[in-house]
Formats: sequence, C-alpha cells, structure tokens
Amino acid sequence: SKGASSVVASPNMNEVKWAFKDCLNCICRCLDNPLIWFLDDCQWSDEASLILLKDVLTSKEFSNVLFIGSYRSNEVTEEHPFRKLMEDVEKSSDVTAALHVNLFGLSPDDIGEFISDTLGKDGGAAEVSTLTEAVYATTL
Repeated sequence: SKGASSVVASPNMNEVKWAFKDCLNCICRCLDNPLIWFLDDCQWSDEASLILLKDVLTSKEFSNVLFIGSYRSNEVTEEHPFRKLMEDVEKSSDVTAALHVNLFGLSPDDIGEFISDTLGKDGGAAEVSTLTEAVYATTL
C-alpha cells in the first residue's frame, strides 16, 4: 500500500492561474521597463495553456507586459482555439491594444545573407549555400 508521503496533490487550474499571475506580477513590479513575453508556436498550445494565457492577457494587473505570440498562419484557421483566444483578448475592455503583424517567409538569398553575416563569412551567401539550403528546407 502507498504511504501518505507518496501521494502528490495536483493543483487545480485556479491555483495554477493564481500562482502564475502572482509570480508574473512580482517580476513586473521589479522591472524598470515593461516585460516582453514571447511565446513561439502558439498554434500548438493546449487548452489549459490558452485558458491561462487569456486570463493573464485580459487582466488589469499587468499594464507593463508586452505579449508577442507567434504562430504559423497556415495552421491557425478561423476556428482554431488560439485564433478564438486572440479574438476574445481583442474584445476585452481591459486590453490596451492588440495588433496583428503578418510576417512572410524569407527567401533563400535572405537566409544565406543572414547565415553568412552570423558566421562572419566574407564570401557572402555563396560561401554558406549548402547550409542555407538545409536551413531553408528544414524551416519551410
């Protein structure tokens, strides 16, 4: 039989939200500048994460947080949970501003120049063409 020490209580969602918001609020109070919170691949967010995110983004407590969420627009349909969350956030009277910025893919030449600059190669994109092709094919 299991002893009392092996039983682990799982927190409910309200406790998780409270703890997360309290922690975030503590961080924000300590900063001289706004907190920039970046989440990548929001199209893969689970329901619990979206609930927490909506709660934070529509809260009056966080006036000094800039949230940036990136997602693949080709994977987020009108019915996608993340799209619905962003619509709800935009409708919230407590949100100062919500802005959508569409970024389009970089060309292989742009990626090659970026890689070349990053690696400090004098030969430009031509010198890193094999790596550029691999990166472009992987991230397309």
